[in-house]
Amino acid sequence: MRRRNLKQSEEGVAVPYFYGRSSAIPVWKDTGGNHVRVLSGELGELHAPVEPVEPFDFLDARLETRWTYLAKKRRTVMVYVLSGSVTVAAGNTKTVLQEDEAVGIRIEKSDESLLFSPKGTAHLLLLSGENPNEPVAANGPFIMNTQEELDEAFDRYRAGKMGRLDAVYTST
Repeated sequence: MRRRNLKQSEEGVAVPYFYGRSSAIPVWKDTGGNHVRVLSGELGELHAPVEPVEPFDFLDARLETRWTYLAKKRRTVMVYVLSGSVTVAAGNTKTVLQEDEAVGIRIEKSDESLLFSPKGTAHLLLLSGENPNEPVAANGPFIMNTQEELDEAFDRYRAGKMGRLDAVYTST
């Protein structure tokens, strides 16, 4: 029975839980005023303290000037703009994104440079992960591979078997 949204080959892996302090998150900076926090995965020589089960980069970027991100082959990249406006160039395609807009980019055969050109200051999230090339079944908050797995997930949810997270901090 599947209990997590991992590739089928990773199903037996225990789910890691972790807590990281802001001070432990590596930050890439350049002379143009760009700051990129590496929340998961890597950026160049910087590696996040979080080690996901499957390769996954999660970057929090505040851009003042042009920035280039080298996207790895056989990855899908999603860019979501939290504030500002940025032009994203991939190959011969350019897309202008405003606040609360996103774009997905599939990188197939070879690594590819993505060029980000902000208009003023832009704050964005960049997520990059391998495409498992498996069937997808989705309903509500659940994403699985088959309808049967979705039904099992809803049954566990209704039975209160989804687990619980204790508060890290409780105010008094």
